[in-house]
Amino acid sequence: MRASVNPFAACLLLTAVLLAGCAGRLERLPPPNLPESERILVFADGLHSGVVVAMSPVLADLDPQPEGPPAALPYLEVGFAADEWIAASEPGSGTKLRMAFGTSGGVLDLCHRAELARPPRSADIPLRTWIIPLSAEGRRRLDTCIRSWGNFEAPQMLRPPARPTTFRFANRRWSIFHNCHDFTVEVLRAAGLELEVLSIYDNDRLAKQMDEAVRQMAEGGITVVGPPP
Repeated sequence: MRASVNPFAACLLLTAVLLAGCAGRLERLPPPNLPESERILVFADGLHSGVVVAMSPVLADLDPQPEGPPAALPYLEVGFAADEWIAASEPGSGTKLRMAFGTSGGVLDLCHRAELARPPRSADIPLRTWIIPLSAEGRRRLDTCIRSWGNFEAPQMLRPPARPTTFRFANRRWSIFHNCHDFTVEVLRAAGLELEVLSIYDNDRLAKQMDEAVRQMAEGGITVVGPPP
């Protein structure tokens, strides 16, 4: 006898996994002496994904740092999240139900970093990272795509009092069909990394695509990612 699957329960389970948390090609170029500004880190920790990049003039006004000491941190972590989930210190069943079957306003999840790295969320949550070298044009397009997600007409920032990150309202809405992994894939595709567009992304699907992209780069002798010349 075939076991029946409760679609309501399955949707809630998928939402919990997602919440608890532009295209080009690869260039085959000789190994470059890449400046640090053109190497990016992609991360996925099971609950969230995004990129860590060196600050650039294009991204400077996403989250301006205070002037004066301490010195401004040179890297910026960027991801995409649901504003309703961020605003709730302990999201209840009502919030989870609304987000399972509806949408929420989106925010860019921003955190300044001292180095090209992303610390684990906790010892219990495994962190996957990939370093991707970009051409100068690939980095320019990545920055432009990241900035295009920001809503600069809304109030500048949403600053949670107990979080080390800040949030800029986005011009995209969050749903289980359009979550942090979709943001990560879109900005990487803008830079020239060949990733497949899927209807629903989760951490495992993103990690498999990143592993495959890195494998193809190694096997094909591809040393830098960028759009066609």
